[in-house]
Amino acid sequence: MDVKEAIKAIGEKIEKNSDYYAKTLKKDTIDSANPTDNDFTPFLNILNEWYAKDTSKKIKAVFKARMRDGKRVSGAVPYGYYRKPEDKQTLYV
Repeated sequence: MDVKEAIKAIGEKIEKNSDYYAKTLKKDTIDSANPTDNDFTPFLNILNEWYAKDTSKKIKAVFKARMRDGKRVSGAVPYGYYRKPEDKQTLYV
């Protein structure tokens, strides 16, 4: 297989995968012109809200656990402080 054939094969594979992803993404879209899609919209909204709330609860739990263990919660280091290279939780001046 020469370089031109390899490039052509890669291009075909990319086109095939992009068609697959486009079809997958189209499943989650709602067509307002189609009345059957409108019936399912409230259920999709409920699932999306549930997912967002669940993710929020998990993130809050992680932050609370880090606070309870006495670890830093902020990603930024306050001005004038430095992190210890061997322990990123410990700050020094």
